[in-house]
Amino acid sequence: DTDDAYISFRYAKNFFKGEGLVFNQQEKVEGYTNFLWTIMLSLSFSLNIPPLIFARIISILSFIILIAFVLKLQKNEIKILHPMLILLTIHPAIGYWLMAGLETTFFTALFSMFLITFFFTESNFVITVIIAVITALIRPEGFIFISLILLLSFLFDKQRRKKISLLFSILLLIYSTYFFWRAIYYNSLLPNTFYAKVSGGASDIKNGLIYTINFIKKNILFYLLLIPVIFQIKKLKFNYFTPIALIFLVIYHFYVIFVGGDWMALFRFFIPLLPLIFILNSFSISLFNVKIKKFIILLISIQLIYLFYDAKSFYLDNPIISGKPKVDILKEIGLWLKNNANKNDVIAVIAAGKIPYYSELPTIDMRGLNDKHIAHTKVKNKSGLAGHFKRDPQYVLSKKPKYIITTGAIMKKKITPNKNGKPAPFVLDSYPILKLPEFKKNYSPLRIKLKNSDKDILIYVRKNIRNSKLKEKLTLKSEPRKIQKIE
Repeated sequence: DTDDAYISFRYAKNFFKGEGLVFNQQEKVEGYTNFLWTIMLSLSFSLNIPPLIFARIISILSFIILIAFVLKLQKNEIKILHPMLILLTIHPAIGYWLMAGLETTFFTALFSMFLITFFFTESNFVITVIIAVITALIRPEGFIFISLILLLSFLFDKQRRKKISLLFSILLLIYSTYFFWRAIYYNSLLPNTFYAKVSGGASDIKNGLIYTINFIKKNILFYLLLIPVIFQIKKLKFNYFTPIALIFLVIYHFYVIFVGGDWMALFRFFIPLLPLIFILNSFSISLFNVKIKKFIILLISIQLIYLFYDAKSFYLDNPIISGKPKVDILKEIGLWLKNNANKNDVIAVIAAGKIPYYSELPTIDMRGLNDKHIAHTKVKNKSGLAGHFKRDPQYVLSKKPKYIITTGAIMKKKITPNKNGKPAPFVLDSYPILKLPEFKKNYSPLRIKLKNSDKDILIYVRKNIRNSKLKEKLTLKSEPRKIQKIE
């Protein structure tokens, strides 16, 4: 699971409790970009199912439905999609994000189902509209992508212009209603996450370009298979779909470059594009004779084996696969705070998912995803993770949080190996707040020892306000903790 998923879990929990779609009580900030997904997650609390399990169930079911959609298609021209879209389900990136707790694969499945129902079937118009609306409400990009597809279709497909216009009108009406509601509710035209992540400028474009090039290099065969489609476009029976899909692919790549890419594993931003690429790949394969088709399928298998080999570290790091349970530092911190802090104690965090979710404490998100002030600050130093550059340590200190958490962890040997196997400092990000005189004056480190872990918990506590609980031997349900002040 990924920490960011727990941001949505916290919003969903607060929504279920009747506090509204908020991160902190009585503080309306839109720190999520997956409205309908968050609403759906709130059902997990009414069903008494852990939200992570609920998210995984939805993601897996959505891909099963996608495959069912493909297999149900009866036209001979469509049957070429079957092997490629089934191969898609074993792409390592898909498997990884199915289990991460985010809406990525659910959104991907819905967008793919929209493309299939809109271009390749004569399905009920209402079904296409429903899929389009759900896709648009899952993520803002859903509305943008579907609107772009409909615009290109309107330009290419003159026979269906009335149907396309009607579909877009319905989508626009529903999405506009939602958009103006959320703009009034949060008093902001765009989600807070947009202001927090998109800082603009050449640096973002450079990062996005590197991110895009790396994805193309990793999936080079699937991109090479687009070439026959480009040069043999007139031979394909779905003439409207192919140019529209190719134009959309180009625009999508520029979009990823513009927003600066992403820091998460296995190219999360490109996951929604994989089904479209695989559909076009299937068209390419259909242009060749049987022998060449078999050879291409062999190459695809080799490509997928390489991708799995390349992604093995992400899979082996999973406790379920590796069989080596690991202590989840962020979860442990959240539980420790829940058991030992007062319910009104304010915490300031870098990782804004698990710690706030499990602690249920008022939280300052130091990266600004859930804080309007930080989200609207200007970027002074673009170091660290993509889309997580914004900081305002003076503002955080002015709020006088009781606890400040940066990495939340300290290696027991104080070092961790780098890529070359040589010792390197345990630093994942830039934390300017630690260098400020005001921080050094008012906060002291607190080390909480963990058994069966290569790390201990490290948090910073505001001086002269520690209650008696912090002087006692602290325990959680799982194992004992001891407090040790770091000199």
